[in-house]
Amino acid sequence: HITEMAKEFKGKATFIGMSIWENPENRLANVEKFVKNMGDKMDYNVAADTEDGFMDKNWAKAGKIPGIPTAFIVNGDGVIAWVGHPMGDMHDALKQIVDGKWDMKVAAEKLQKEKDAEAALQKVGQTFMGHMQAGNYKAALESVETGIAGANLDPLLVGDHLQRHGEEDLLLLGHHVVDGLREPLGAER
Repeated sequence: HITEMAKEFKGKATFIGMSIWENPENRLANVEKFVKNMGDKMDYNVAADTEDGFMDKNWAKAGKIPGIPTAFIVNGDGVIAWVGHPMGDMHDALKQIVDGKWDMKVAAEKLQKEKDAEAALQKVGQTFMGHMQAGNYKAALESVETGIAGANLDPLLVGDHLQRHGEEDLLLLGHHVVDGLREPLGAER
């Protein structure tokens, strides 16, 4: 995907794949091997973080990125104009930035809404799992319903988050709900 964009925007944008979080002892060898194995699929510039983790500290941690891969688009003024997953809306953002049609204010507002939604999602998940660990299944269900309504979250997104981060708790809750068909929901175990 990035190789395709690098070709499409050649002469208009420079692409640099930055490897962070590598084992410091053999970071360069690991990056070189990875790029070599990728071949034509990684046909853009690739660099490795410094030994002291400059990119990690000053870009990844400062930008509070959720994980890798994460892409940054720096505009012609040297300002970070977009941050996100390369498979997300990076292409559209880059096209608008290159064409001079990117609205930094709208982009900043959108990013803040996404961060707020992620924080709300994390809170729902933590509250749910806390109730599950305490064996309070009714409160667990209510916390999800309240969290969805209170933060106007997409129920499918919440379900996906809970499945990825609390699969065992969801299975336990499912068993309890089925058992609840025989007993009133909310009965403590």
